[in-house]
Amino acid sequence: MSKLPDVQNQAPQFMISIDRVGIINLRKRIKILHGNKAYDFSPIFSAYVSLPRQQRGIHMSRSSETIEEVIDELSYQAYSSLECVCKIMSETLLRKHEYSPRSEVVSSGILVVDILQEGFGKRQRGYEVFSKAISKRIGGTIKTRMFLGASAEGMTTCPCAKELMQSYAKEILLERKEDFNLNEMQIEQLLNIIPIASHSQRSKGTLCVELSREREIDILTLTEIIESCMSGIVHDVLKRPDEGKLVRLAHLNPLFVEDSLRLMAQRVVERFKFLSDESIIFMRVENMESVHVYNACAEKQSTIGELKKEFQEINSNNT
Repeated sequence: MSKLPDVQNQAPQFMISIDRVGIINLRKRIKILHGNKAYDFSPIFSAYVSLPRQQRGIHMSRSSETIEEVIDELSYQAYSSLECVCKIMSETLLRKHEYSPRSEVVSSGILVVDILQEGFGKRQRGYEVFSKAISKRIGGTIKTRMFLGASAEGMTTCPCAKELMQSYAKEILLERKEDFNLNEMQIEQLLNIIPIASHSQRSKGTLCVELSREREIDILTLTEIIESCMSGIVHDVLKRPDEGKLVRLAHLNPLFVEDSLRLMAQRVVERFKFLSDESIIFMRVENMESVHVYNACAEKQSTIGELKKEFQEINSNNT
């Protein structure tokens, strides 16, 4: 049998380079080690390499084998982090595809962790988590950039609607202040401590951080930051008193989508001072509006250094 031609190495009809070509949506099972616990995780992987203009195609089987080999070889071990998996795959891709100057591996999935919920004890909660590794040939070595991200949901209440309802309540109380034996100052004090009605919505926050080394940031730190930027933290199950408490506290802490994003930026600067100033930060908050037919969304991409500078300017202006 004659040797089969290497069709992928043939010259293409049009000599145009391609930024990314590869395989997508390959699901695998891995273990992630968090503290002294190991979590089963079934992410979806996508693997790409860049294709030079003179090459017709990549060796798709090589991309598939890279993911298969890395996962199968270490399937009985726990990875230290999700970004570690992507880094190993991305660098192996570049070694297998010697013609390519760049490779990229993206993974995403649901990570289920144990949490302590008041009134229920230990419960499970799932978070959308994702990671990306980009490897490049620089000189005679391979340099890799790693990104780690997560999404979490919460509850927000609208400040504008609250102000409208509070103004309406004040007018009603002023009209009947003699009936209730209240003066204007007492009315103001009451309105400041009583939860005032507003429309609420479920909100989804996303935070992605560029890392300089593996396990530099715990994935659950990202979800904690996101949830702390909402009016309230939502749960799959709530007892009636807990539901009342959540609604009450959320209405005492109304936030626009812009407020949540700026809070996230503040938390990032506060918690991640150790990151390199060149580390890229991406933040996004989406409110699933309850009184509109559309959703509200706010996004910001920056470096940690640029964020620090913005907050330094705020502090200097306030002094």
